[in-house]
Amino acid sequence: MEQRRFRKVKGILNQHGSHSILQHHEVPSGLRLFGSDFTIRRDDEPKRTSEFCRVFLESKQTPEVISIMKPPAQSTHLNPIKLL
Repeated sequence: MEQRRFRKVKGILNQHGSHSILQHHEVPSGLRLFGSDFTIRRDDEPKRTSEFCRVFLESKQTPEVISIMKPPAQSTHLNPIKLL
């Protein structure tokens, strides 16, 4: 099994940092590990729903590249801190 890599974010994560993570880490890693079965699960966090990130994801969203699944509003399923 391939080793997973974590990245430390310096300072406060904003829409540009979230876009950088998507572009340089999340999408390439997901495609490498899962191929066309890769699904991004997004929540309603403002920095991840900004137009900047939304346009990037929409440009990548095709059946043969990635699919995007949006959870219900106020969902804690994607927030491990809230699950503790």
